[in-house]
Amino acid sequence: MDAWAAREAILRRWRTLENPLTATAGVILACNWVALFWLSAAMPREPDPAHGFTVPFGVQGHIVYLTPLLDLLHRTAFWVGLALFFGAALIDFYKDPYLRQLKSYVTR
Repeated sequence: MDAWAAREAILRRWRTLENPLTATAGVILACNWVALFWLSAAMPREPDPAHGFTVPFGVQGHIVYLTPLLDLLHRTAFWVGLALFFGAALIDFYKDPYLRQLKSYVTR
């Protein structure tokens, strides 16, 4: 196996990690975005301590009240989605930042 084939095998391994991370991040962020519309329509606009809706949350220009668990899930999903997306972006950049230069050099 020459050096170019070994490099391609390593890049293929990184791509198998990067693609699921990107897809998972996209699904999480899309679901979180859709959840914002659901929260604005379904959650109460006044605090309701009897049912646990005590945490204020600004959605689309107005305040709705969430339960502490729902607030934690929503914020956690947002930050996990961003972390997965930036993790995939870092893998994409650092797996081989000079690959384009190398390919153009080999084809000359």
